[in-house]
Amino acid sequence: LGIGANTAIFSVVRGILLRPLPFADPGQLVLVVSEVNGRRFAYASPANAYDWRDRNRSFTSLAVTSDNSAVLTGAGNPEEVPGADVSADLFDILGVTPVAGRLRFSPEEAAWQGPRAAIISETLWRTRFGADPALVGKMITLDNERYQVIGVAPAAATYPAGTMVWYPFRYDPDQLASSRAAVYLGVIGRLKPGVSLAAANADMEGISKRLERDFPEANKGWGTAVVPLQHWLVGALDRPLLILLGGVGFVLLIACANVANLLLVRGLAREGELAVRAALGAGRGRLVRQLVTESLILAIIGAAGGVALAALGTRALVDVAPASIPRLDAIRLDGLVLVFASVVALVTGLIFGLLPARMVVSGDLARTLREGGRGGGQRAGGLRARRGLVMAEVAMSVMLLAGAGLLIRSFGRLTTVDPGFRTEGSVSFALSLPAARYPAGERQTVFITEVLDRLRALPGVDDVGAGLGLPLTGFRFNFSFSVAGRPPAPPGGEPAAEVRVATTDYFGTLGIPIVRGRGFLPTDRAGGQRVLLITEAAATRFFAGEDPIGRHVTFGWGRGDDQLEGDVVGVVGDTRQLSLSAMPLPQFWAPFEQWPVASVRVVVHGDREPGSLLADAQRVVHDLDQDLAVAQGRSLDSIVSESVAEPRFYMLLLAGFALVAVILSAVGIYGVIAFSVAQRVRELGIRMALGASQRRIVGMGGERDQIVPGHAGRGRVGLEVGPRERRVEGLVA
Repeated sequence: LGIGANTAIFSVVRGILLRPLPFADPGQLVLVVSEVNGRRFAYASPANAYDWRDRNRSFTSLAVTSDNSAVLTGAGNPEEVPGADVSADLFDILGVTPVAGRLRFSPEEAAWQGPRAAIISETLWRTRFGADPALVGKMITLDNERYQVIGVAPAAATYPAGTMVWYPFRYDPDQLASSRAAVYLGVIGRLKPGVSLAAANADMEGISKRLERDFPEANKGWGTAVVPLQHWLVGALDRPLLILLGGVGFVLLIACANVANLLLVRGLAREGELAVRAALGAGRGRLVRQLVTESLILAIIGAAGGVALAALGTRALVDVAPASIPRLDAIRLDGLVLVFASVVALVTGLIFGLLPARMVVSGDLARTLREGGRGGGQRAGGLRARRGLVMAEVAMSVMLLAGAGLLIRSFGRLTTVDPGFRTEGSVSFALSLPAARYPAGERQTVFITEVLDRLRALPGVDDVGAGLGLPLTGFRFNFSFSVAGRPPAPPGGEPAAEVRVATTDYFGTLGIPIVRGRGFLPTDRAGGQRVLLITEAAATRFFAGEDPIGRHVTFGWGRGDDQLEGDVVGVVGDTRQLSLSAMPLPQFWAPFEQWPVASVRVVVHGDREPGSLLADAQRVVHDLDQDLAVAQGRSLDSIVSESVAEPRFYMLLLAGFALVAVILSAVGIYGVIAFSVAQRVRELGIRMALGASQRRIVGMGGERDQIVPGHAGRGRVGLEVGPRERRVEGLVA
């Protein structure tokens, strides 16, 4: 149990934290991240990213990435596949070899308005195209547009994580200069040979200061940092995983203490045998080696069973681990994990076999031989060691129980946090409208309205709404804004908030209350007065001490010459966007009819089973457009559950280790006491013969009043056996 549990957890730590990324020379791969107000985030504007690429002296190259999901049709049922727009040389930077075709976009394919080309992942190639070797060079349909497949990327070397399709990143050169405030691109690079992380940071810091001086309206107060890619991907997991490794280490120590205790009492019981061996010429060193060898044999057998247990445990951990934990596919038993198990077995076998062995042979073996070879483990040194080991077991068990108890209490409090919306009886799904068929504007509004009307007509459906983003899904869409009547903010000092879009019935469907003013009305349509809603967090942060109703707000989000703006007409309740443990972010809401978007999350509330409700929703969408995919369909209860999946996973693991520790401690204490009682049958018989009752024997204070064999004729021993004390002149074997 001890070796198996440690090996399983070490395989998780090894796979996530220690195993190198599946790229060429992964230690040289870094992210260039933005830094503002002491906070880092892995995004940059196109203009800044291009300046970083052109001005730096530290990287072989820099590449940009941007999420871009699309609906794949023409190869089975429509399916939304996660994708990314990337620089032409991304895979060169990563050092990835193609499965088929090529992984670099040509200058023509990467040019603005160049031919459409795509690279697909090996996973998509095998699952949707049957690993067709002739697919390279053929056309596939994504978002109702035709793309030529130029290559297949290996499944093990996917970046960004989860990407199935890569497109060339293109930007209108005429608009590049005006893109400096639009922060949404990831930037990855490879350090030049011999360039340290500190040197790269100094280089980028100098570039940032020059950009801040040249473009203060967009870069005031903004800096950069160069971070190792692996640290950025898994850095947040090092503490919980190392805590789990420490917890399971306690389990191993408890198991070792049990074995050491049993080896000690067994060795003391064999004092007669060891005395005979000593009399026949065996030195103490040889006796110690014999006992340690026996301990190592036990450890090796335990290690073999532990590796088998670890193989099962590792598979179980991967199966139950939340999908939000990165690099789960890298968790497996390998040579290093087996070396770890072997080292653990040898070290524990040596340490916890050597200590009892030295204690056993440190006694007077000659006296034991003269007294007839009687052992039994009654020497004071052995008693102290056994008691110390038992106390250590109990102490470590209590530590694990305390830690698990704190985690359970924290998790219990987390689950009582109000997410700000109702979850019972509600399901949601994502719907994305391809620009080729649904250009921005009226066609998007008409289609989404038709979908909502048909869903509302389904039996058992009470409310239906749609919005940009959904609580507890980690969706971020942040823009700076200005409030009419306030003096202009200094460059870099503009307030910013999350921006969302929602249909009229969205808040009622989710049960989000209107705290002040009014919600969206059917009259809030295109061509009418522009209106906005804000959350309580936004009202508190941006309108403290004043009434936000009626204030006119203009955002940096625009479409051509049209900017998102409107009068604040109401305040709605807060919802948790990132997690239940994170405070609500300030949000502004625009009506969908006035500011339509191509991607929405549809929410349906009713009294039906979620599976059947989602099946009917998919039928409704396909009746209107059979090339659209209903993606990410799930109940809102499952969304809340998934948001706490990681802390629940860690809590259950640590609680399981604590339970195993308590059981091992109890079994170990039982084993030691049972062995001790078996060795003291003669003494207990004398006590009963001298008048001790069965009740008093059972309630004796441990080994405090034991009669020590081998002391006959050396004086009188006071032995409390009943209501009065009797004198014993001597003990007869």
